[in-house]
Amino acid sequence: MTISQGNNSYQRRSTKCRSIYVLIPIFTLLFFNLSILLIQASSPVITRDISDYRLENGSLVNFSFNKSLRQPIIRVSHKVMPGETLYSISRRYFNSNEFAQRIAQDNKILKPSVDLKAGNLLIISNPKIIDVYKVNAGDTVFSITQQYFNREWYTSYVQYINGINNPSIDVKAGMKLLLPSAKATTVYTVQPGETLFKVVSTNFKAAAYQDLIIKYNGINPAALKSGVDIKIPNPFYTQEVAAKKSYNYYIEIDKSKNTLTLFKNNELVRSFMVATGKSKKLTPVGTFKIANKIKDPWYSPKSIPGKDPLNPLGTRWLGLDVPNTGGTKYGIHGTNNPASIGKYASLGCIRMNNRDVQWLYDHVPVGAVVIIKN
Repeated sequence: MTISQGNNSYQRRSTKCRSIYVLIPIFTLLFFNLSILLIQASSPVITRDISDYRLENGSLVNFSFNKSLRQPIIRVSHKVMPGETLYSISRRYFNSNEFAQRIAQDNKILKPSVDLKAGNLLIISNPKIIDVYKVNAGDTVFSITQQYFNREWYTSYVQYINGINNPSIDVKAGMKLLLPSAKATTVYTVQPGETLFKVVSTNFKAAAYQDLIIKYNGINPAALKSGVDIKIPNPFYTQEVAAKKSYNYYIEIDKSKNTLTLFKNNELVRSFMVATGKSKKLTPVGTFKIANKIKDPWYSPKSIPGKDPLNPLGTRWLGLDVPNTGGTKYGIHGTNNPASIGKYASLGCIRMNNRDVQWLYDHVPVGAVVIIKN
């Protein structure tokens, strides 16, 4: 009886072991598939590289697309020259020193004095300026434009980001196409009889980028001189140009001079002295909009009510729509310390004298563009 019970117990243990051995590969497979799904979910949805083009200076420019953000991505390969620094490279591609740290991070440069060497190749992501072109005899602005923004690569670009394998068959009336443009990516409805080339020709005109190059460099296209360097702007990085063209009112804040200038219909209206961040990084650089306007704002960090003489925000607040701030972190506001105007004194906001910010408050609407530059 004892032996029989032992055998039964052994058989039960054997059955359990066999069951476990059967389940192990099943659980392993499920875990592997789940891991893949989690990795895919956490990874950015970026298409593979669409095309590479060699620039005048020998660098490569690459075009790709982030589908989740509907954002074009341009990457330029830069060969480091003797004497160059991260700051000089940042100025070349962004007209600013502010992007030096981002260039270092993108290229995993921990110690620039050691890691940045002549001959190294750096990847510059979404530069403001993609190239500097030296004008040759016989060049026109249009011929220069065609070298950078021709319909051939753009047609391939639109074809890929929309998943079109055969344009002659796949492009049909009524379908929606993503069209990345200088201002923003738009959705275009294909009309009866339209081909992909016709859609691109209608919506993407080299002449538009010709005008962009002219405005960006402030040149006279009829008097283009051989040997002159022309900066070729990124066609998808034109917020400043678009802002000046599209809005009656816009504000320019120059951190190098601590000035705020109001324009209407591209005509200067009035300029003021302001105070900006104690360090260069505190006041954000970029193109924003006025998100809200508040009279006698409450200073929340210290619970100081409006109209209180101790309130550092003064009498008016014009909040900026800096991403992830809700228009409450950065703004143009008054001050209870007029002696700070003209200096680098704030925690990131733009300070004005109370009488000046009250005037601005009365003349500038919500939605007006604010361009902050170095």
